[in-house]
Amino acid sequence: MRKIMFLWFQMIFVALLLGGGFWWGIISRGFANDMNFIERVNESWTQLKFQEKLFKKQEITPDKINWLIKETVYRTSSMKEQGYKLQEIKKQAEIQLSAGTLQWQFIDGGNTRKWTAYQTDQNETHRYTLLLYRQKETYQIDLIYQYQYTNRGDLLSSDHMEKMICATKGLFSSEYIIFSCIEGHSNDKLIKSVQKKTDQMMKELEAQQVDFVDEGTFVSIAAYTDHWESTFSSAEKKLNMQLAFRIGERETKWFFGTPLLLE
Repeated sequence: MRKIMFLWFQMIFVALLLGGGFWWGIISRGFANDMNFIERVNESWTQLKFQEKLFKKQEITPDKINWLIKETVYRTSSMKEQGYKLQEIKKQAEIQLSAGTLQWQFIDGGNTRKWTAYQTDQNETHRYTLLLYRQKETYQIDLIYQYQYTNRGDLLSSDHMEKMICATKGLFSSEYIIFSCIEGHSNDKLIKSVQKKTDQMMKELEAQQVDFVDEGTFVSIAAYTDHWESTFSSAEKKLNMQLAFRIGERETKWFFGTPLLLE
């Protein structure tokens, strides 16, 4: 009898160990994803701080930050499953923003269905976009999160980074792309003066031009710099920054994105 009891005890103990290992694996993977996400956000944050420094050095006033994260968060062959997943993501977004119920706007584009919801507070906006589309036999759901805010003193206060992390915690896994952009303005009206500022910023970053668009009053330069690790491939060329300006009648608008300018 004692031997039987002892064997039962061993079986229960092993089961608990195995079960504990299973749950610890799930928890540790979640923790690793969170730490990786925070690390990637910090990297993007450091880039923005450097871009802001370059702007100020060239007497360009920073006005606005635009942050965007995109990932294909779910793939399934079941129409029913994708419906459940859409509701799950919507509910998680509401929890992250403590928003109660977000008002989701729906657009049926035929091949692509789109749901958008946003929360605006003074000069900042959190926006979530869900895209549902089909590739061959698989339904895919893309999640796009966008955080925009305008200058209210300290444009790159750590409070903004904390708000973005809180608004996205648990929504992305590991295959996401982070885009960031800082916008500003200067009093320059002559192309020669604007071009000089552009050349100086490119030189300070030791950036190599990859692509160039010149439309007269609007110029865009896509480039690559060794200063930043994250890269984006376009037509087999690596790039990780885009610098652009638009000359107006009263001022010049500046845009500095990593790796690309996105709206």
